[in-house]
Amino acid sequence: MQKKKQGILRRQVSWGNKRKTMTHLCYIYIENYKKLRQVGIVIDPHYQYNLNIQERCLTIEKKPSIPNYFWGEGVYSLSAIVGGNGVGKSTMLRFILDAVVEGAANQDLQGCIIFEKDGNLYKCTRNCELNIIGISNVKIIETDNESINTFFYSGHFSPLFDYNDVRTVELTGMYNATDNFRLIKDLQDYSNVDTIHLSNNIQSHFFAYQAQNNYRICYLLSQQHIRECLDNLNFPKYIIINANTSGIKAIEVNYSGKFNGYQIPDFKRIRNSIKDNVLANLIYYNLINTIADQDFIRTEAYDFLVRWCNTYNEDTQNILNFYREYVANEQMNEALRTFLNDIHWCLKIVDEICSFDDNIGYYIDVRNEDGSLYNLVEHLLSNRIYLTAKFFDMSYSHSLHDITVLSSGEQELLNLLSRLYYAVVIGPTKFDNLRSPSLLLLDEAEIGFHPEWQRQYVNRLCKFIQMLLVPADHNFQIVLTSHSPIILSDIPKCCTNFLKEEHGYVVNNRDEQTETFAENIFNLYRRSFFMENGLIGEFASNKIDALKARIEQCNSRLGMETIRKEINYIGDTFIKGYLLKKLDGIADRLSYEEQIAFYQAKIEDLRRRKDE
Repeated sequence: MQKKKQGILRRQVSWGNKRKTMTHLCYIYIENYKKLRQVGIVIDPHYQYNLNIQERCLTIEKKPSIPNYFWGEGVYSLSAIVGGNGVGKSTMLRFILDAVVEGAANQDLQGCIIFEKDGNLYKCTRNCELNIIGISNVKIIETDNESINTFFYSGHFSPLFDYNDVRTVELTGMYNATDNFRLIKDLQDYSNVDTIHLSNNIQSHFFAYQAQNNYRICYLLSQQHIRECLDNLNFPKYIIINANTSGIKAIEVNYSGKFNGYQIPDFKRIRNSIKDNVLANLIYYNLINTIADQDFIRTEAYDFLVRWCNTYNEDTQNILNFYREYVANEQMNEALRTFLNDIHWCLKIVDEICSFDDNIGYYIDVRNEDGSLYNLVEHLLSNRIYLTAKFFDMSYSHSLHDITVLSSGEQELLNLLSRLYYAVVIGPTKFDNLRSPSLLLLDEAEIGFHPEWQRQYVNRLCKFIQMLLVPADHNFQIVLTSHSPIILSDIPKCCTNFLKEEHGYVVNNRDEQTETFAENIFNLYRRSFFMENGLIGEFASNKIDALKARIEQCNSRLGMETIRKEINYIGDTFIKGYLLKKLDGIADRLSYEEQIAFYQAKIEDLRRRKDE
């Protein structure tokens, strides 16, 4: 990519000639794609669509099912694809990527896309016979493919890659935010190395991925208006700078703690200054990382580490200046000197920008308005040198007394928002050939979210989009897949596609559904997610069936009491009462003595409950 000369400024983005007429995706029809056959989905509910498969006809009418600005400023439409596992929700998103992303192999697709541009509807049909008719003055124009800038994010991760799948590449006009692809791209972008098929050292991929994630997340959190939106989500308040010990771990694994047969020297503490001691520790592990990572200067770096550890002592003060002068005066390989100077450059910025606490070391208060986090991002984290080296680790904490890692849900949410922010705001300001996406495809992005966060998901997403620094006329379309009825309760039926498999074919059941918006989630489970077999776990359901059978066969008081104990585990009061009543009804099967004991136990139980 061709980089712009100026850096990213803390200002409203100036888009200039990047503005263009918005293209909105309206409808997707798939004739034949993987497991999907003759199925259509609605993207834009500002039109009504009637697909008649038998007559091979699709009619389109300008009859909005939803008011304009229903989702708020900046969101033109939000549509959902729901259904059980294996019905093709993710496959539907793959088809959209193949159909609208510039550079995808869409000539081989069998289907049709309908999109709106400049107030006109266009159809692009590929390898299928479908008669598309506009009614009530709707005119539909035949055209070639129209590319739409697209953002793709998935909550799924798999280390196995299909490189013929558009989801595992990043084409012109697409930002691939999946973990699958970032694991490749984050190293490739900032190391200028070919990383296709994960052919590089997997550890290098993971560290580049971690550095990039930290960069994107810190850049996101450095924006005050973003933090205010996320404030009540209880994200960590502090970013803690830690020594990166990956080098010493690699040497322990690969060389049994030695290099060229010699022991790695131990770290030497500085006695009189806690800050100098922390900096010396950071320098020490940076030197070891240089030995572990840089093959062509590994031996020279080891020799320097030994000399360095024998040079400074526990009374050394101003360790950074001492280190800089020592590097300048030593005779060494110039390539090594460059790496050693990079260490000084990095740690000097950390020392100048970050706060320091004797117990925790260097940190940044995310809530602080002095711009320190933003400055760290701009001066250090976005620099190519940082993104490809292991100068330090970053962790997160809610206090300065302990270091807390992000939960999986917090990490997923920050991954999604930070990558979206980068694709929409940061990338287009850094690279001349990038455009802000307008179509957002989110494949089960809520995986790992607590139900309360699922409840907030759609609202948070819409609010976040409204805060992005994009032109006033830039409207987003969101297409999401989900298994969550809580999320579906935020989405009207006219914006939802209900995929279901019938007789070996996937169909869109949207016309048979009742309204979903603000619906009770139990009704959504039963009707919209097609859970015909009930809403309790299958193990519990089988247990209840077994209890019913045991009641039918029971003929002893001991057996009744055993069954009663198991019935008392049941939480649903209706099911529990039904089984207890059924159990009490078999008392006449008992002998007279057992019936007397049975009813005495019942009387004692009633007295106990009365006293309570």
